[in-house]
Amino acid sequence: MNSMEEERKQQLLMGLLDRELTPDETYEIQELLRRDQTMRDEYARLSETNSQLKLIGDAEFDEATLRKVWRSPYRKGLRRFSYLLIGGGFFALLGYSLWEYLQHGHKELFPAVAACGIGTGIILLFLQVVRDRMMVLKNDPYREVEK
Repeated sequence: MNSMEEERKQQLLMGLLDRELTPDETYEIQELLRRDQTMRDEYARLSETNSQLKLIGDAEFDEATLRKVWRSPYRKGLRRFSYLLIGGGFFALLGYSLWEYLQHGHKELFPAVAACGIGTGIILLFLQVVRDRMMVLKNDPYREVEK
C-alpha cells in the first residue's frame, strides 16, 4: 500500500471518531474495518486516545469554570468581611473603651483595645493577599516559561 492510501485510511478513521464523514465515507471505512484486523486495532487505539483526551478537556473546562465562578465572590466576600471586622471592631472597642473610661476612668484601655481590633483586621487582609498570590502562582499557565 502506498502512503496516500494509508493517509486516506487515517483521515477516514479520524473522521469516523469525530462523526464528520459523509454516508459514503462512513460505508467505506466500515468496509475497511470489517475486512482488516489491523484497521480495527488502529481504530480501537485511536478511540481510546480520543476518549482520554475528551476526559482531560472536560476536567480542565470544569476546573476553570468553577475557579471563575467561585473565586471572585469568595475573594470579594472575604475582603469585605475583613473590612467589616476592622470597622466593627474599631467602633465596638471605641464604644466599649469610652464607656469604661466614663465609668471607671481607665485611660489605658482604649488604645489597647483599638490597636487590637485594627491589628486583627490588618492581619486578615495580609493573609488574604498572601493566599491570593499563592493561588495566582499555582494556576499561572506561563509559570514554565523562562524570562
